[in-house]
Amino acid sequence: MCLAIVKPASAVVPEDALRAGWISNSDGGGFAFVSNGEVVIANGYMKLKDFYAAYNSAVEANPDSPFLLHFRICSMGDVSKDNTHPFPIEGGALIHNGTLSGTAARYSTGPSDTKYFVEMFKKDLSFDVIQDNKGKWDAAMGHNKLAMLYNDGRYQIVNEGLGVWEGGVWYSNHSFRTRSYSAFQDQINWE
Repeated sequence: MCLAIVKPASAVVPEDALRAGWISNSDGGGFAFVSNGEVVIANGYMKLKDFYAAYNSAVEANPDSPFLLHFRICSMGDVSKDNTHPFPIEGGALIHNGTLSGTAARYSTGPSDTKYFVEMFKKDLSFDVIQDNKGKWDAAMGHNKLAMLYNDGRYQIVNEGLGVWEGGVWYSNHSFRTRSYSAFQDQINWE
């Protein structure tokens, strides 16, 4: 079901949360942050070590920026770099946790449901549109969660209450928590 993470600028995502999140959602990852007034998207990572190195470098270079992070588990569309989040929206980036019905996405082939959704709505996902219609967005998304980061450093979370805040970081579900099998699976996609 994926793991979407919102890291405010002052927060730290613990390394064990990154590893556990990847182990539970190992079909690729990515992140977004703000640099010089523009959202930068870094996605297409298919190995945890590559993600981790790029993410740490970006956090070190951009300490005043919030970050979106995403680890994917394939539900719709194929396992590919093209289906890793974040996706660009007008004035920012979007990550998603869940499965969106009503798109042309198919299981195990082609674009993901999120990719189709962003193509349909990327011009309608501004901070103000989401803020002014928060209840409607929450209801329309059902159990799905969306997080958007904008060029000005603000972010929005649709269905925020369905996730959890821990240590100042928002996680869309509990797959960031270390499980007993995590040590055994720690080598998955790490090398």
